Amino acid sequence: MYTAFRMLAGPMFVLSAVSSGDSGGTDPIGGGGGGGGGGGSCPANTICMTGSTFSPSSRTVGLNTPVTWTNNSSAAHNVTFSKPEAALAVGSSGLGSFDAPATSSQQRQFDAPGTHTFFCTIHGGSATTGMRGSVVVQ
Repeated sequence: MYTAFRMLAGPMFVLSAVSSGDSGGTDPIGGGGGGGGGGGSCPANTICMTGSTFSPSSRTVGLNTPVTWTNNSSAAHNVTFSKPEAALAVGSSGLGSFDAPATSSQQRQFDAPGTHTFFCTIHGGSATTGMRGSVVVQ
């Protein structure tokens, strides 16, 4: 009887653990990801540079919404836009493409809908290879 109970208890425990793992999006501690091209630990409307990747590689935002690029790594990066004239200044920051030294942040906004691509020339060199991403403006 002990063996039969143990066999039944094991699967019930696993099912219980699986079903309790879904927070339903109400967990106040996180869960990351989700709506608008979620980025795990990268805040909303932010694109993080970690290692030699942009995370998330794509963000969807509204017109004139500030987007922040944050270099969380110890390596230097840059953000080079395929159409630099589309990346408008936010506050006192510049416009267009920019250098992103270690532990720095810069913001840009876009006043035209569409997909605005960017890449790091240090880690890839083009909009089609290496470290690259996009901002989709709706």
